[in-house]
Amino acid sequence: MKVSTLNSRITFQKHIVTVDEIGNHINSWEDYYSCWAAVAASKLSVKETDDTAQTLEQQKLDFTVRYCEKTAAINSTEYRIIFEGRIYNISSINNMSFQKKSLKFTADLARR
Repeated sequence: MKVSTLNSRITFQKHIVTVDEIGNHINSWEDYYSCWAAVAASKLSVKETDDTAQTLEQQKLDFTVRYCEKTAAINSTEYRIIFEGRIYNISSINNMSFQKKSLKFTADLARR
């Protein structure tokens, strides 16, 4: 892995549930870890679907980061990625042959 390709700053956010003073559960996201990443379009980066008589674009990106204790703890159900002000939901994590050098996160652009 060439360190020079890690030229984009991304932030991982973790989903948390807090309870207020009267017992209501509040879902929110908090910044978990920020690092440099290599960002590339996934093999199937743009896909158009026909959903409720609309054609919607689905953008998929691959984020490759250096392996560390914090990135190794990330999973696809509790975390998401913020890149250039956009939200990406993690769809898969590739451990890159379990060499503990890098991790590749494939993520879809969240529709809002």
